Amino acid sequence: NFSHLDDAAEPWRVECYARAYILHLLEGVLFPDAGGDIALAMWIPLVANLGDLGRFSWGSAVLAWTYRQLCEACCRQTPSSNMSGCVLLIQMWMWLRLPVGRPK
Repeated sequence: NFSHLDDAAEPWRVECYARAYILHLLEGVLFPDAGGDIALAMWIPLVANLGDLGRFSWGSAVLAWTYRQLCEACCRQTPSSNMSGCVLLIQMWMWLRLPVGRPK
């Protein structure tokens, strides 16, 4: 349970909570999969050393992941298939580019 951290928490506990929060952001917000019910193990080594997170180009990685998930969603044929990727990024792009239904 990582929803509440005490103000007088030890530094190792703060780092553990930070790792869990970053893992949640990577898996649930930036790089979600189509199922939404599993966490991909490929993100765990990235969170192992928090100092290494700054050397990656996260914007281009999120964009590439979203394009890949859009391509896979177009190729799916089952009734239960759905779109994945950073849907928030797509929604913001549509809000900026498509004036339909947007307040003036």
